Amino acid sequence: MYETAIARALLGRYVPEYYVRSIRPRVEALSKELGSTTQCIGMHIRHGDTCINPDRGCRKLREYMRAAKMLKYKYNVSKIYLATDDPHVESALHKPKKYIYTYRRHFPAIVMQNISRRAFDFSNYSMLKDVDTATYPENRVKHLGSRPVTEFLVDIHMLRSCDYFVGTISSGIGRVVLALISSRLGRIPPFISLQEGLNRDGIFAVPGHKNTRRVNPT
Repeated sequence: MYETAIARALLGRYVPEYYVRSIRPRVEALSKELGSTTQCIGMHIRHGDTCINPDRGCRKLREYMRAAKMLKYKYNVSKIYLATDDPHVESALHKPKKYIYTYRRHFPAIVMQNISRRAFDFSNYSMLKDVDTATYPENRVKHLGSRPVTEFLVDIHMLRSCDYFVGTISSGIGRVVLALISSRLGRIPPFISLQEGLNRDGIFAVPGHKNTRRVNPT
């Protein structure tokens, strides 16, 4: 089954059947909410360790949405599946701010898992004194249990089901998702990396956090 294949490839070990059973209904419900289409932008906003380690760039929500708008105007795509470890991103999308309404006007369907992301806010974990090791996946599982594994696999499947991608190629998830979409499509998809990485012609990368090429949205 596709969930098992993805999980084995990502984790490098056997994934119990109960993970597959728990993933399938969530994937089906999210796919239905998204409209059961691949004409969507998979967006991964990584803020956890990226925003607490000073040597990594912490991009704001509006920068991701600006990148998504570039794909919208170029490819006529208006749906987003958003995966993030930041609870503030989810709350920001529901705040009555002018730019949030603008996002919803451009992207009437922004679909996310209905999960608690507070556990991923490592500022809440005073016992984790070493920021670098605290953000390692094995330590996240140690403190949070197996729940994040299921949520992670659901996000991976939903992200790879979209034909476009916005994220950071410095992120392991970003690289895996881009590889999975490329494998599904048989080509590299249109994508935007907000940090560094290779991009298709016409889509900008941000080496050193500076835009090198832009698409004219008109």
